[in-house]
Amino acid sequence: MKRSAQVNVRLSPADMNLLRKAGKTLYPGLQVSNSTLVLTLARQRAQEILAERKK
Repeated sequence: MKRSAQVNVRLSPADMNLLRKAGKTLYPGLQVSNSTLVLTLARQRAQEILAERKK
C-alpha cells in the first residue's frame, strides 16, 4: 500500500514499549520498523472501532 500522508508522532518510552509488546504478541518473530508497527496497530484498532459501530 502506498502511503500518501505523513504523520509525525512523539511517544514516551513507556508508550513505545507498550506498542512493541503488543506487536510481539500479535506478530511473534516478525521484525518491523517502529513506524510500521504503529501504523499496523492503529489501522487494526480503527477497523475494530468501525466494525463495532456497524453492529
